[in-house]
Amino acid sequence: MPEMRSQDYLAEHGCKWRGLPEHFGKWYSIYMRANRWAKKGVLDKVFAVLQEADVINIQVDQVSLDSTIVKVHPDGTGALKNGQILPYDSVAVRVGLSGVD
Repeated sequence: MPEMRSQDYLAEHGCKWRGLPEHFGKWYSIYMRANRWAKKGVLDKVFAVLQEADVINIQVDQVSLDSTIVKVHPDGTGALKNGQILPYDSVAVRVGLSGVD
């Protein structure tokens, strides 16, 4: 089952899909299949069965999000609305110049 071996390789080496060795096959095909399986819950079931059988041990200690992939709606960025001007004091507080702790 090359798809599962490729998943193991990705998890172990931390590489990108394009970095998969050629012997796994075309990286895009493997990515598409894994993506479909993840959306349908197949990967969750497979990993749950493997973990119950003590074949693998999955333990998540940390989670990290890279801000380059997290999309934020323009209203959530803190941008000023059209024509909105902040009072000087509120800008000073935001920048830390007001002396208020």
